[in-house]
This record gives sequence, structure tokens and C-alpha cells, in this order.
Amino acid sequence: MKSDTAKSGKRRVGTNLPVPKIETIIVSRNLNIYEAQSLKDELLDLPARATAIELNLSQVIEIDTSGIQLLLLAQRESGKQGKTLRLASCSPAVQEIIELYNLADLLGVAQARPALESAPA
Repeated sequence: MKSDTAKSGKRRVGTNLPVPKIETIIVSRNLNIYEAQSLKDELLDLPARATAIELNLSQVIEIDTSGIQLLLLAQRESGKQGKTLRLASCSPAVQEIIELYNLADLLGVAQARPALESAPA
């Protein structure tokens, strides 16, 4: 995994609230039983680094139930610490298993909105 971008220290116009530090992490390994243990510690350390984490899963070729368990654990632990974890740019393999288990809302998957079709005249 590698850090892509982060925002910190900026303030919103008209408020005294700081903009949350968002860190985008690109997961460049598979989320399967063979990688789950090594990824676990890395994912559980993420909430300490930022107030919001976005996992880019576009490079994940294989994911199994161990990977889903790991994402659910990371989501739960982030929530316990008052942090936000969101999945973005999911690969077809990740999209398929998330849809199969109906976990998009629970895992905080960023959804692209479908284009609105124009009504017939």
C-alpha cells in the first residue's frame, strides 16, 4: 500500500473548523487469505494517520472472504476511533464480491451516480 495524497491544516471559509485530513491509500496487493494477515496491521494503523481514509482498490485482482472480513474489520475499527473509511475505485473483482454480499453501504463504497436519461418529448 502506498500513500497517494493528503490534505491537512486548511480551514473552511467562514468557519473555524479544520478540513479533515484525508489520506488516499492505493492497495496494490490482493485481498485474499494469503495476504490478509500481512495487510491487517497496515489497515488497522490507518486511522491514526488521518481523520478520513480512502482505500483505492483499483489494483486488487483477487478478493475472497478473508479480504471482506479485513475490510469490515478496518471499517469497524475506524468507526470506533471516530474516523471515516471509504472504498473508492473498486476493481471489477472487488465490485463483484461487494455486490454479491450486498455490502456497499456497510463498507462505505463510493458510488458513481448513473447519468440521467432525458425524457422523451
